[in-house]
Amino acid sequence: QARSKITDDEPGLPVGIVKASANEVDARVIVASVQTLARAGRRDAIRGVGLIIVDECHHVAATTWRQVLEHFGAWAGVPCVGFTATMHREDRKGLGEVWQEVVITRDIIWGVKHGYLVRPRGLRIRVPQLHLEDKRLIVAGDYQRERVGAAMINADTGPAIARAVQQYAAGLRMVTFAPNVAAAENFAEHLDVLGGAELITGKTPKHVRLAAYARFESGHTLHLVNAMVLTEGWDAPWCDGAIIARPTKNPGLFQQM
Repeated sequence: QARSKITDDEPGLPVGIVKASANEVDARVIVASVQTLARAGRRDAIRGVGLIIVDECHHVAATTWRQVLEHFGAWAGVPCVGFTATMHREDRKGLGEVWQEVVITRDIIWGVKHGYLVRPRGLRIRVPQLHLEDKRLIVAGDYQRERVGAAMINADTGPAIARAVQQYAAGLRMVTFAPNVAAAENFAEHLDVLGGAELITGKTPKHVRLAAYARFESGHTLHLVNAMVLTEGWDAPWCDGAIIARPTKNPGLFQQM
């Protein structure tokens, strides 16, 4: 996705990927994940870096991210710039040890006002048997995924979602965010009869994901249900709406969804 966006803007720019069997280290621009660059051998093969661009840069407080930045010279004079839609972390760790200055900010309201984002229109759907004020569902300040997932299934949240879709979003392509795999499976089962549903979890193989994304983009299936997979970096401008069935007290996570 990153390479396609770069080449869309600069068609003649050589962009390489370092990932799994791909090792295109001689390209002018190299795209790689931190998970790949966490391995010293993959890092060492990339030489002469003159600029580091970090996506989802709120993650840099993590040790692995900092090791990668240090290897490529971020603390030794190599220019480094970061981008993120949510400049804060769940664990409240500060980012000032890595980033010296916030040079530009654009919030959602700015994006809507200037035509980059669609103005959101939200509906709150009440599930009578779901009691999110139950303190047993909350661990370390947010809803514990397995507990809240089980509570949502027991409260018949899946049928409630399906009824809401029939009433308010019939025929639209919708992405659904679920708290855990069990809840995602439950929601997908109820949405499948309303235009087909694809299920994406952390264990879904890449080729299966790509096929599901293609069917969703074409409208062959109308629902894409995921368990904490599509909260960062997923780009689907053809999607008509989101079903946020993943309760959270974290404004950054909610904003990503």
